[in-house]
Amino acid sequence: MSIVFEDHGETVRIRDETNQRQYRLTIPADSQLSASDSGVFSPYRDDEAGIDFAVEETRTFTADTFGVPELVVGLIRRLDGSLVADIHDAGGKRFPEDAYVVELDPHLKVFIRFEGAFRIIYEEEGFRVLLEDETEIYVGARSVSRTPRRTLTVDESIESVYRVLNQFGDSLVTLSPERSWPTLRDHPPRVKHDPTAETLQERTPETGIELHVPRDREFLYAAAPLAYYLDAHVVPSPNPRVLSEGDEVASFADASAFAFSQDVQEMLKHQFTLDVLTRLEGFYPVDLFERELLTYADVGINWRELYELELSERVVRHQEIPRSVTRRVEPRWRTTATVTGAVENVETLPYLIDELALIQPLREPKTDPEASEMAEAVSSFLRTPAEDSEAGHRFVSPEKGESIESVYAGDGVPVGSSKLLVEGYEADLSREATPSDISIQVVCNDESMRHEVEEDLYGGREEFPFTVETAFGVSVSELRDILQSDRDFIHYIGHLDGEYFYCPDGRLDPAELDDVGVRAFLLNGCESFGQAEALVRAGASGGIATVSRVADERAAEVGVMVAKLLDEGFSIRGALELARDHQLIGSQYVGVGDSGLSLVQSEGGIPTVTDVWTTNEAGMYSVVIKTYPSDGAGMGSLYRPFLGRVEKYFMSGGETARVRVTERELQEFLEQDYLEPVVFEGEFFWSPDVIERYLS
Repeated sequence: MSIVFEDHGETVRIRDETNQRQYRLTIPADSQLSASDSGVFSPYRDDEAGIDFAVEETRTFTADTFGVPELVVGLIRRLDGSLVADIHDAGGKRFPEDAYVVELDPHLKVFIRFEGAFRIIYEEEGFRVLLEDETEIYVGARSVSRTPRRTLTVDESIESVYRVLNQFGDSLVTLSPERSWPTLRDHPPRVKHDPTAETLQERTPETGIELHVPRDREFLYAAAPLAYYLDAHVVPSPNPRVLSEGDEVASFADASAFAFSQDVQEMLKHQFTLDVLTRLEGFYPVDLFERELLTYADVGINWRELYELELSERVVRHQEIPRSVTRRVEPRWRTTATVTGAVENVETLPYLIDELALIQPLREPKTDPEASEMAEAVSSFLRTPAEDSEAGHRFVSPEKGESIESVYAGDGVPVGSSKLLVEGYEADLSREATPSDISIQVVCNDESMRHEVEEDLYGGREEFPFTVETAFGVSVSELRDILQSDRDFIHYIGHLDGEYFYCPDGRLDPAELDDVGVRAFLLNGCESFGQAEALVRAGASGGIATVSRVADERAAEVGVMVAKLLDEGFSIRGALELARDHQLIGSQYVGVGDSGLSLVQSEGGIPTVTDVWTTNEAGMYSVVIKTYPSDGAGMGSLYRPFLGRVEKYFMSGGETARVRVTERELQEFLEQDYLEPVVFEGEFFWSPDVIERYLS
């Protein structure tokens, strides 16, 4: 079990040691926390509706109150799963005698069961439940860890790819619209390529949906996310299309794999967005802003009817709704993945599908001259060791599309994208759960970059403890020991050249390491891509590297910003893309390995950036909040800001409506997160700086 309860007197700390996520509750000082049977949470389960109170560990205590000292999304339900109220709409109300379950959805699933009448009061941070009588209260939790449950071994035949794609949909927990929740889409099975493998057993999905795809790996890889989400039966055909119960529902371009991929992406976005809007008819009838927009637009959709249809019928009805309808409200997708048709790239599919990434082939498989020119231009900066090193990389330029993040799987070094290495994902799968706080090692082997270390980079949140160590002038043997340790993150500052780490007493070749224990890294030095690849292939999960020389001063600025974004819960790719969006870095920084991982949990559940503008009215501001899906809150998650009079939920990946708030409301919102990224009148800041400069 990965769930651990820690009793700290008046505070109960719940830890998910697999994902290094945690949560807190407050209880009376005289209450005794004790173990309990988790069966108290399992009288009701409905996979089709997406209701599941199952937990891994349970504790109980007797009291007439408990507190949740965080601003999180929470729902009050009866034992049959029916919704009673949203926590944040329940203040001041009295709830009559009954049996209740409070469902909290922060960074791991937490359920609190009790019986009796109660009311809720809001506190400075979070809320408190006040029962009219003392009663036994049960607290249960389960991990939201997403790992493959089995492995498929495939040979080099094209037929094996069809069989793999037909296996993926079996990982869906439900075929109802609720599968648009990330927690109801289990991780597809792991795939291993082996030329000597026996023929993979065939699975024929029984949804009535067929996806016809040409016998070409680039076409098949691009079709994989849609095949998974629809649990479609993928069959060979020169005429790419989707059929439901034998009737054509959609047809796709066949002129090229890239054109085909764009059509497939459009259908996936359309089907997915409509499912998110439709699932409100089930056990999650919350006020969703995007659904309200379509209601005002009078699009004439019978959501209840859609919800009650079987999948094959619903897919047809969804396709009858104009694409223009969903374009108005769909979230910005998290990831576009450019995947070449290499045989071994079949191994990347489960990890990309787990993110519900949009997959496309490399449009121009040749070296991009502009990319090479960019790299040469960037290399004109003078940050090198005594002897210059030319890494000799082949640069490629994948098309990012409109997604927040982009990743590339194939030969060469991507420009403006991250390099996917399957070894990074597999390293995380084999990593053992740790009972310790998140451990970070900062290494500075360049005295001229010491000011980068002097910033308070990590661990500013008291409720999410970090262990941060800093070392200067680290020797070869000391650096080797650090890289082989089980630390969560290493932030390296110093000279690199595409091959070696330079230390005061010599140089370290990471290619000679075969047992790297560090999970993630930031290698802030020149041409560190080669070292990053070596670390991932030797056991690290992922990190950030450079593909060219970088100037000392600029590297320090980038190091500080990226470190703070990672500390805020942004994924590696998300941090890089945000920095690029605001022109704070160029394409010389790339993610390597599993660059979708998040080092820590976001304080608000989903990483955000707050855009703020002044208005013509003194003391009033206009605010829009942009959300960034992450591995803890993927596509299909919802976000509710605790800002002013906002009472709506918003799709993760989208942005909130523009809200007018007072100076006090804005300051209170920014103070909820100790280091919120803020774009104030077009300029990037951290929230404490905005408060000090404009709101104090």
